[in-house]
Amino acid sequence: MHVTIIRNREQAFKAALTAGLLSIIFAVIEPLTMIIMGYSSIIFADAMHSFLDAVMSFATALSIYITFKKRFSSKFPWGLYKIENLASLFIAFITIYFIIIIITQTVLNPSKTPLYALPLLLAGASASYSMYKYEIKWARRARSSSLLADASHAKIDAYITLAAFMGALVEIITNVLIFQLIILFMITLYIIMDIIHILKESFLSLLDATPPEEKVIDIIKTVEEISGTKVAKTMLKRAGSFIMGTIILEIDPLITLKEAHKIVMRTKRKLYSKYPEITNLIIAIKPINKYENYSTTYITIKNNLNKLT
Repeated sequence: MHVTIIRNREQAFKAALTAGLLSIIFAVIEPLTMIIMGYSSIIFADAMHSFLDAVMSFATALSIYITFKKRFSSKFPWGLYKIENLASLFIAFITIYFIIIIITQTVLNPSKTPLYALPLLLAGASASYSMYKYEIKWARRARSSSLLADASHAKIDAYITLAAFMGALVEIITNVLIFQLIILFMITLYIIMDIIHILKESFLSLLDATPPEEKVIDIIKTVEEISGTKVAKTMLKRAGSFIMGTIILEIDPLITLKEAHKIVMRTKRKLYSKYPEITNLIIAIKPINKYENYSTTYITIKNNLNKLT
C-alpha cells in the first residue's frame, strides 16, 4: 500500500472515531433534555438514531484500523481490504432500517413537536453536515470505502434532520403535521439512490469484479508506456477501495532474465507511484512467439492453394 495512503488512513481512523464520539454526545444530551423538558417522539427517534450513528462510526473506525494495521497475516496473505465492504453493507442496512422506523413512526404516530426540539434539531443537522465534510475529506485521501459510506450517511442525516426541523417549524406555525411528512418522503428518495450506489459498489468488490473499464484501459496504457512492452493479459479485481491482481507482459525471448526482472520492477514502482489504489500487484512475463505470424501466413497461403487445386 502506498505510504501516503497509510498516513491518510490514520487520519481517516481518527475522523471515524470523532464522528462516533460526537454521536454519543447527542445520544446522551437528547434523552436528558426530554427528562427535563418533556417527551417528544421526534427527539426520541433522533436519540435512537444518534446511538446507531455511533455504532456505525465505530464499526467504520474498526474496519479502517484492521485495513491499515492488520492488513497482512499468514491466514490472510492478500490482506483484509474487503473488511471495508462489509462495514459499508452494515451501514447501508442500518440506514434502511432507520428510514423505515422514522417513516413508520411519523405516519402512524404523529405528534406535536415541542419548541425545545427546534434548536436541538438545528444543532444536530449542523453537526452531521460538519462531520460529513470532515469525513469525506479523509475518505477521499485515504481511499476508504467504509468512511465514504459513513460520510454519505452523515450527509443524509444532515438532510433528514434539517427536513425534520423545517417540518417541525412549519407544523408549530400552522399546526398542520402533513408538511413534515412531505419533506421526509422527498429526502427518502434521495437516500434510496445513495444506498443503492453503496450496495452496488460493496457487492461488486466482494464478488471480485473487475474495476471500471476506463480505469483498466488507463492502467494498461500506462504499463505499456513504462515497460516498453505489450500487455498480453490483465486479471485485475477490486478489493475494498483498492485494486489488485495480475498483469502479463510479452517480453522478447532473447533478453536475459536480469533485464526482464528490471522491466518488471521498474513498471511496478512507477505504477504504484501513479496509482496509489493499486496493491498486491503481480506482473508476470511470457516470451513473444516471433514465428506466430509466419505460421499463420503459411497456413493461409496453403489453404488458398488447396482451394485452387
